[in-house]
Amino acid sequence: MDSPANRQSDRKTTPAIPDTPTPAIARGSIVLDFIASCSKPVSAQEISAGLGLPKSSVHNVCTTLVSLELLARRSDQTFVLGPHVMRWARAFTRRADVTAEFAQVVDEAAAIENAAMTLALSEGEEIMLIAARNAGSVAGGAFRIGLRLPIAFSAMGKAFLSHLSDTQIERLYENGLPGPRTASSVQSLEKLIVQVRRCRIEGYATSDQECFEGVVSYASTVLDASNQPVAAIALSIPSEDRGMEAKEEVITYVRLAAQKISSRLGADLGE
Repeated sequence: MDSPANRQSDRKTTPAIPDTPTPAIARGSIVLDFIASCSKPVSAQEISAGLGLPKSSVHNVCTTLVSLELLARRSDQTFVLGPHVMRWARAFTRRADVTAEFAQVVDEAAAIENAAMTLALSEGEEIMLIAARNAGSVAGGAFRIGLRLPIAFSAMGKAFLSHLSDTQIERLYENGLPGPRTASSVQSLEKLIVQVRRCRIEGYATSDQECFEGVVSYASTVLDASNQPVAAIALSIPSEDRGMEAKEEVITYVRLAAQKISSRLGADLGE
């Protein structure tokens, strides 16, 4: 039988584990890589033989990975990649596609003076920035890739919330809203829902100095081919620049940019 163990039988040395504070994570990564490289489910014994790791260590690693849904254990006690890995894969693909389209759309449009344009994903009760342009123009350059902000306070977060029902929002914050970032951060669930309802009607969300003092942001969501929100884009400007003319220009820019990216991702916008 041409098992993974037989195919790897000449590999007797334990793979080098990076010198990190958490070597268990490195071992887990090595095990996941091995299973991913196999064309069929593998047993703990085959993993042990293939990687040159003690069977007891492999058993502990696999048990932990199963509990995290990174692996799935079959009835014959063999292992395959679990559903959590696929969620990561979809998130990576989504991020790569949306980021590329964001960059192209922004490059094609004339920039708005003193405005930072950002792209974010929704992760739990936060949004995470994955791309930014002209980010040093407002908020002291705080709009950096990897920045996380509460969904309840950010314009992009409110745009994501607009795709949920009021009941779902109430369940999300059944233990209360997060602590405020600024004096303007919304602290009433009722007021948050009012803001979200307005976004559903107008097609954009607003954060008026709720994340950063002196910064107003306007945002819309980006939809995928199934018309589900996969990202949100925002334009942020200094609060003193939010005159009616500037506000309308920013809102138009954000909505059109979101529509263009959504169309390129296959969304049906009914146009």
